[in-house]
Amino acid sequence: MARACGDPDGFAEIYLQHYRTIAGLIYRRTGDQHVTDDLTADVFLAAYRALPSYRPGRAPLRAWLMRIATNRVNRWVRRGRGMMEILGRLAQLRPAFEAPREAAEYPEALRALLSISPELQAVVSLHHLEGLGIEEVALVLDCPVGTVKSRLSRARAAMRRALESMEDRHEAER
Repeated sequence: MARACGDPDGFAEIYLQHYRTIAGLIYRRTGDQHVTDDLTADVFLAAYRALPSYRPGRAPLRAWLMRIATNRVNRWVRRGRGMMEILGRLAQLRPAFEAPREAAEYPEALRALLSISPELQAVVSLHHLEGLGIEEVALVLDCPVGTVKSRLSRARAAMRRALESMEDRHEAER
């Protein structure tokens, strides 16, 4: 780790070890390979610059990198770049947290996910799509476990309401 500080060759080891995890996290949130490439590069550049301030005892390196990635994606989402445009791309992914009864229901699940705040999206993504435990999510987001549980509960409820609303609209259209 100490070798990586200020040493591009040393940091390359970190990059190679964590690239797939970080790029996967970003892709599952954006659904766009170009955005993923840009944000992944931004994450590793930020990590390289911040490496001297990284404290291993506070969070594992993987969690620290995931925190940077989550913050970058949240900022991207807040800017509203292409959320409806990427919906079509995201519709091809299958989330771990809810397998739809029919393939046609999946875009609605994505719309529901995209309708909640970036902070709630992050919790759902890290826990259900990345498979992190509650404690790991808390490390990545740098918040208490209780906050993660609360956000996860609020996210599920908000997504459920959004899905029910979409279902009601579909039934009214029939």
